[in-house]
Formats: sequence, structure tokens, C-alpha cells
Amino acid sequence: MSWFLIALIPPAIWSATNHFDKYLISKYFKGGGVGALMMFSSIIGVFILAIIAVIHPEVLNYPAAKGVFIALNGFVYLLATLPCLCALKKDETSIAVPLFQLIPVFTYFLAWLILGETLSLSQLLGGVLVILGAVIISLELSEVNKISIKKEVLLLMGKRGQ
Repeated sequence: MSWFLIALIPPAIWSATNHFDKYLISKYFKGGGVGALMMFSSIIGVFILAIIAVIHPEVLNYPAAKGVFIALNGFVYLLATLPCLCALKKDETSIAVPLFQLIPVFTYFLAWLILGETLSLSQLLGGVLVILGAVIISLELSEVNKISIKKEVLLLMGKRGQ
């Protein structure tokens, strides 16, 4: 199998996951919303962990301190997913998901702010290009030739990058 085809597998799975999340939010979790989907996903993870523990019990053989960090990591990931699912609830997947590309821009900014990193001209231009693309993707064109920005979706996906 060609390396190119292998490299296409993760983005395809990621895309399918986002469309599946949108489907679940719009069809099955209308009343409960995003919180219900997060709880459902968390409970599924517990069942998967139990299956893994039965097949490979050595996976659970680690110090308790590491277990706390693993659980904390999972909790932080759930908190980071919340704005993304809220954005998916408010708008289409094809608009909300590409805004994930703001994550490297926030990483650039935080590296400059906290670590004192120096960004090259190409990195700065790339960041500006990504921000411009995010703004263009979040434009809403109305029938009256009025252009507005979908601020809520843009801000929710920006929070995901932090």
C-alpha cells in the first residue's frame, strides 16, 4: 500500500468522526444537547477500558499517581471538546470543523508569549492566512446582500484551540 494512501486514513477517520458527532447531536441528543453526548461518550470509554483490561490486564499495571494524571488528561480533553461540540450543534460540520486549523495559530501565539519563541516570516504569514481563512469560512451571506460573521461558532472553535 502506498504511503500516500496510508497518510489519508487518519484525516478520513477524523472527518467521519466529526460528521458522526454532528449526526448524533442533531438526531439523538436534541433535548439533552452536548452534555448528554459527552456523558454517553465517557460511558462508552469505560466499557472499552473494561474490554481492554480483560484482553490485556497488564495495561492497568501502573502506579496510582500515573492513573490520576491519565484521568485528569481525559477530563481536560472532555472540557476541550465541549466548545467543539457546541459549535457543531450551532452550525454545519463543513463550517465548524475547518476552524480547528486555528489551533496552530494559538500554539504560535502561546509559544511567543510564554516561551519567547521567535516566529519566522513564513510562520507569521501562515498564521495570518489561517486566520483569514477562518474569517472567510465563518462569513454568513444573507439574501439581502448583507455579510456578517458567525461570531459564536468562530469563538467556540477558537476556545477549542486554547
